[in-house]
Amino acid sequence: MFNSGATVLSFVNITLSGFFFALYAIIAGNIWGVCGLHFGWNYALSGIFGLNVSGEQSTDCSLFLSHNIGMDFFTGGDFGTEGGFITTMFLICVILIVSIIYIKKHKAPFSNKV
Repeated sequence: MFNSGATVLSFVNITLSGFFFALYAIIAGNIWGVCGLHFGWNYALSGIFGLNVSGEQSTDCSLFLSHNIGMDFFTGGDFGTEGGFITTMFLICVILIVSIIYIKKHKAPFSNKV
């Protein structure tokens, strides 16, 4: 909450990200996938596209120099893509998908016992 451009929505998104990563780690049985996803997300935003990550300015060493265009509510503004409503919708969809996978994986088979 103390990073540049932080908002209530950015806090909600970071919380949703934590929830998604926890579900992913539970399903996978380890945290290696979570580490890879987190690194890949941050690297793609900053190292490839040159966007802010969690309110931190991107370095000048990115492959492209991109800027969020549009309303800060949707794009995340100074906080970066992680603080936008589009990310909120994406995270909710991914959490639902991972939750369905978890439920299907752990659903006990129906028994015919009377």
